[in-house]
Amino acid sequence: MQKSETEAIARSQVEVDPQEQPQQVEPQKTLYIATLLQSADHRTWISPGLVRDIICQIEMAVTTPRDDSEIDLWLDSTGGNIDAAYKLINVIRHHADVFRVIIPDYAKSAATLLAIGADEIIMGPASELGPLDAQLPHPEREDITISALDMVNAMDHLTQVGINIVLTGGASAARVTRLTRKEIFPSMLEFSAKMLSPLVSKLDPMLIHQAKNQLGVVRDYCDRLLRLHIDKDRENYIRVNLLKELPRKLTGDYKTHGFVITCDEARDSGLNVRRADEYQHWKDAVKLCRIVQSGGSTVTLVFPESEIDKYVHGKE
Repeated sequence: MQKSETEAIARSQVEVDPQEQPQQVEPQKTLYIATLLQSADHRTWISPGLVRDIICQIEMAVTTPRDDSEIDLWLDSTGGNIDAAYKLINVIRHHADVFRVIIPDYAKSAATLLAIGADEIIMGPASELGPLDAQLPHPEREDITISALDMVNAMDHLTQVGINIVLTGGASAARVTRLTRKEIFPSMLEFSAKMLSPLVSKLDPMLIHQAKNQLGVVRDYCDRLLRLHIDKDRENYIRVNLLKELPRKLTGDYKTHGFVITCDEARDSGLNVRRADEYQHWKDAVKLCRIVQSGGSTVTLVFPESEIDKYVHGKE
């Protein structure tokens, strides 16, 4: 037998049809549940201390390597400290290859930023996100915070009112009196200043400056987080363009802190939103959320998926 024929037989004995080769199954990742569930009471919010507590629990509970780990954050919060929220996102992404945020009810302000930092957002028909905002300490009351968005909008509104008084009022006065604009406008400026003075005097210039700076920080954090999604999906030009516009939209287009951004609107804005019925632990997340809401407290837990019955249903 010739050498070439021998080699061909040997190859036929070791070569296997690619279709007959067993497909490699990727090892299943370990899922951990983290909770940040708060009542609507104004005294509960995302604070640096609260985030430190969650981080400690994550570091103790997550025992698998990052590439083998997933973290689902069950989130229900009106918001809070934007810096603390951004820090928590980075810690979670450091410990988990996949990060999901599940919103049974609402995630506003800093909680919305937490959702933006996730790979997936799970929302139901009653779930809501909100505009990106920052909370500032009240200048006179320690237990109350002020919306930076509301503060900036208030100043912008008063500015626009003053301009309208001068332009619209001045034009009307000119038509009636037949005086020139040069003659009318000084009087209208004086009238506008006197009319708005009591309102403007109640605004703290330093607080307004701080509010504008904080909203700038919020936009920067949002932009940094959205780059992660953009880098993964660059060929989807429509989604990329939507995500690029999102920081400005979330800090400028919505006029109140409490504006409701629904599941559909969040998806239409480019975010990776999935329906509640696609998430196997949705009912568990809703049940624990309702318990916390009725109790008026804050619950932060981190535990493996295998212990859901223990923490949600009280089964050992």
